[in-house]
Amino acid sequence: MPNLANPVAKRPRMAISNAQKVALRTWFSTPGPKKTLTDASVWWQSQYGYSLSLSTASDILSARHQHLDSGDFNPKAKKGRTAEWTILEAALSDWAIRFDQAHGSVTGDLIRLKATELWSKLPLYQGLECPTWSNGWLGGFKSRFNFRRRRKAGESGSVNITEDILIQMQKLRQIKAEYQPEDIYNMDETGFLWKRLPLSGLTTSSLGLKADKTRITANLCCN
Repeated sequence: MPNLANPVAKRPRMAISNAQKVALRTWFSTPGPKKTLTDASVWWQSQYGYSLSLSTASDILSARHQHLDSGDFNPKAKKGRTAEWTILEAALSDWAIRFDQAHGSVTGDLIRLKATELWSKLPLYQGLECPTWSNGWLGGFKSRFNFRRRRKAGESGSVNITEDILIQMQKLRQIKAEYQPEDIYNMDETGFLWKRLPLSGLTTSSLGLKADKTRITANLCCN
C-alpha cells in the first residue's frame, strides 16, 4: 500500500516564457557538436535550476515555435497570456475597426479570412506555415482587442452631418439660450410593442412562438 502519511509531493508546473524558449532554440541551433534533447534538458537545468522534460524540449524546438525566431513576441509572455503574432493582430484589429465603421460588424469567419490574407502579405511571416486560427486563438484575439457581440443601437451612425445641419443646430442653441431650463421641453414619438416578449432568455428549446406585434404610439416628453 502507498505511504499516505508521507506522500511524495509533485513539483509545481513551471510556466515557460517566450524569452526562455528563444534562449533554448538559440543555444540548440548554435554551430558545433550535434545536440540531443537530453543535452537540451541538461542545459535547461543549468540555466533555470529545474529539469525540462524531453517532450517539452522537443515541442519548444519544433516548427510550432518557429515564429519566435523572427523576434515577433513579448519576451515576458507565457502560454495563454498574450498573442503569438503581435504585429499581425495589431494590423488585423485596425482592419476590423475600419470595416466595422464602413460596412458593419465583422464575423469570426471574416476575421480568420483576413488573418490568412495578412499572413501571406506581411514580410515578417514569409516562409512560415500559416496558422489554422483556432477557436481559442479567435477568442483570445477578441478579448485582447475588446471585440464582442454587441447590438447596434439606432441609426445615428448613418446620419450625414452637413454644414447646413450644423448651422441650423447653432440657431436652435441660440433660441434655447433665451429660455430657462425648466421651460425647455423635449418630445419624441416612438412605437411601443407592449405585448412582445424578449427575443432571448433561459430556455430548454430553441423553438419559439410568433411574436405579438400589438402596438401603440407613445409620445415621450421631458424637461
